[in-house]
Amino acid sequence: MKKTVKRLLVLLLALSMTVVAPVSVNAKTIKDYTQGFTLYPKNSPSYSDKQDLGICTGKTKIKNLTNSNKSVAKVTVEKSENGYVIYVQPKKAGTTNISYKVGKDTHKRKLVVKKYVNPYKQVKINGKDITSKFNKTNICVLSYKQYKGKTIKLSFKRKGYWYMEITSKRAASIFTVSAPCQIHPHSR
Repeated sequence: MKKTVKRLLVLLLALSMTVVAPVSVNAKTIKDYTQGFTLYPKNSPSYSDKQDLGICTGKTKIKNLTNSNKSVAKVTVEKSENGYVIYVQPKKAGTTNISYKVGKDTHKRKLVVKKYVNPYKQVKINGKDITSKFNKTNICVLSYKQYKGKTIKLSFKRKGYWYMEITSKRAASIFTVSAPCQIHPHSR
């Protein structure tokens, strides 16, 4: 009888050890893509004191946020209505590496901050050269009165490989050139 009780106790102890035994964690380090930011002058309409890094984790908190070069960019986590978001405030041109933890996974990302440069060799509207208007900012605001009711001819030559998109809301009244430049005729 004593042998049976001892065997039963040993069996129960072995079973409880397997249930309580530590579970292995499948945490991994994820190297995200390099992300670039443009540092606009503070008086530029494109200037923003913080830019969304494009990471929203919902209800999962972002922990252990580190930044290797705080003089290049300030990196913060804020809770928004959609969840936790990482924001970047570019300070000067350079490179920094950030890492953060979401759940069990550690993410690493390289951030490159570049100073704004005019992306155009030449921009003309109806033959008038306005290239110099893009030396300090990527937005050029023009008077609507000059172009009201006229056919607008826009020509530009880019430096390098810039992506652009041109859209028109109403024929010859409002047009936008975006990324990296936006031209907005406005009535004033």
